[in-house]
Amino acid sequence: MYDSIGSQALEKLCERESYWLRKKAESLKDKKIAIFTTGPMAVAFYHTLLNDYGMEAELFIDNNIALNGTLICEKPILFEPWKENALFQDEYVIFVATSQRFFRQIRTQLEVVGCINYIYSWAFEAAHLFGQYQKMAKLLDDELSVLSYWGTIYDLLVDDNQFIIPCENSYFGHKEFQYPLNHIVVDAGATNGEQVEEYVRRTQGYIEIHAFEPDEQLYSKLAKRIQRLTDEYTFKEDAIKIVEAGVGKKTERITIPHVGRDHAEVNLQVYSLDDYFHDKEPFTLLKADIEGMELDLLMGAEKMIEQYRPHITIRIYHSAKDFYRIMDYLQKLAPYKFAVRNHLNGYEDTTLYCWL
Repeated sequence: MYDSIGSQALEKLCERESYWLRKKAESLKDKKIAIFTTGPMAVAFYHTLLNDYGMEAELFIDNNIALNGTLICEKPILFEPWKENALFQDEYVIFVATSQRFFRQIRTQLEVVGCINYIYSWAFEAAHLFGQYQKMAKLLDDELSVLSYWGTIYDLLVDDNQFIIPCENSYFGHKEFQYPLNHIVVDAGATNGEQVEEYVRRTQGYIEIHAFEPDEQLYSKLAKRIQRLTDEYTFKEDAIKIVEAGVGKKTERITIPHVGRDHAEVNLQVYSLDDYFHDKEPFTLLKADIEGMELDLLMGAEKMIEQYRPHITIRIYHSAKDFYRIMDYLQKLAPYKFAVRNHLNGYEDTTLYCWL
């Protein structure tokens, strides 16, 4: 059994770190703002600063010298601006808006050149959302979930994974989800079909799956995997359906940044699950990992969730806000129970399990 005192102490530790991070941000409020990196995460954080905190960034920084002098969000991109401006480190606070792995590299770079006025974007947001996290932690069903939740928040705040409790079996890390026999599954973000295959293996083919994948290359790999599975297992006709599309708030075509490609965009078809299933048997299990569009997906499935209350296993690590707003949204639709599991030794792949 996990000791409840441990989770309470961890919450207090997170509360202390949140306090000092907010104090640091407050002490730097009179400085100009630069955002380090220019990918989709940096652009999203630029809008978060502007819309949620009323803070306007003046420029972006990128280690790609080819981008020097170009614009993003109508702001200049500079390469190593501290070399051109001796007062840069005194005049600016740098928000490093990227993944944890790249943050560590950039942190080392900044400290080598003497730039000490920097804040990790995830830590900044997590510190300011701490009150929301406290409310959501009270909804968790088991002590492992509470420890996992606060261990993840601590990792966001201070880049320290010592309290993370990694669990194997991604998407199957809770007893309610281990053997999804006879479920009708939505796999939103099916990628190359790895989870589809695991669903099939765990049920020996007694399952129906609607697999959504908008990326052309991944869709091709998904189709090949499903053909192999069809040869290996006995399914009822059309048991596994693949859809070359995304899942979102409404049925439409959208243009979004291409994850992993700076400044590139991709146009794709998106379906609302309420629309997609209006003439089909309702789904009973929803798995979702769609690069930050998870809340939109839930909004587009609101009627299905309210009426049929499916099991849901959903990634919550793509945004600091998702650590509270996904639970908050779902609990308003149905009296769900919630559990949290970490499936890597860090905040990435943090998964929320929801059931009645």
